[in-house]
Amino acid sequence: MTSANSHQRSPFLTAYAVLVFAFIYLPIVVLVLYSFNRDGVGGFPPRHFTLDWYRQLFSDSAIWESVINSLLVATASVALSLTLGLLAASVVMLSAFARIEARSRSPLVPSAAVRNRSLVAANLSAFFLFGAFFAFIFLGSLLMQQVLGYSPTRTGVAWLATTVASFFAAGIAGAKLVGVVGVRRLLVGGFTLLAIAALLLTRVPAGAHYATDLLPVLILAGLGGGISAPAIQIGALSGVPHSMTGLAGGLVETLREIGGGVVVAIVATVLVSRAGTRAGAASSAARRLAAVNAFHTAFWVMFAVAALGALTAAIAFPRSTTQQVGLEPALSPDSIVPQSEARA
Repeated sequence: MTSANSHQRSPFLTAYAVLVFAFIYLPIVVLVLYSFNRDGVGGFPPRHFTLDWYRQLFSDSAIWESVINSLLVATASVALSLTLGLLAASVVMLSAFARIEARSRSPLVPSAAVRNRSLVAANLSAFFLFGAFFAFIFLGSLLMQQVLGYSPTRTGVAWLATTVASFFAAGIAGAKLVGVVGVRRLLVGGFTLLAIAALLLTRVPAGAHYATDLLPVLILAGLGGGISAPAIQIGALSGVPHSMTGLAGGLVETLREIGGGVVVAIVATVLVSRAGTRAGAASSAARRLAAVNAFHTAFWVMFAVAALGALTAAIAFPRSTTQQVGLEPALSPDSIVPQSEARA
């Protein structure tokens, strides 16, 4: 019965759908037909075929600007929706992972690692340190090439100052300074050097000279990163059992990559948003000044990250953090040889 009724109603539904679509689209079809009429809309059938209307359409700069703006808005909306969607999915997956880990008998990250104050402090410090340092490399390279006009080769040579300073600072920090100063103070000092470097870059002029404006900053950043990186590794391993040393090192490396990715994404967003005024600048000098101002704002973000790192290291690390790494006690002969064999 139901099938028969549906078959009886289908012609009326089809006719209704045709009328609705005709009401919507038929005027558009008529306008398209009359767009080829030189006299415009009026009279039927259309006469005097012409393409003048389309020539005027494609030569109108205001219309093209509207089309481009619409495409930009649509692209930005899709990108924003995709970014927020991926971020929401990441939060959901991270929550599910934490829930599974909490119920697992052998979790990937034991609860003892989360309760270890030195390990947690080292991971937070790694997040802020490498976030600020990677942002420094990212922004510094763009500043040299896009504002100061350095070639890629000259930019790479300029970074040698940071590399050399970081190399020697890491060797001294890992071998001597940690045992004398301690992890906590060494990290606070390293973050302070990074913060000073970022602060100096917030004042870098558009016509900066390498020897006076960039070289001191590159050396300071290299020293700060060089003394902090070994201290973070030593702090992560302080008081950690031998069976957890691999996990501790892996967590630090993970937070290093996460911090670098997150902070670089933030400073890139700030840089692009602040550099939007470059397009409206009349002269090349004005555009260059606008670009420098955008970099100044991005370096303020790096300064804030380095300052948060110094505050975290000062508060989170225990004052008694040393270079010693806790080891599990060695196995006794009774634990290796079965008791039955020992009695024999």
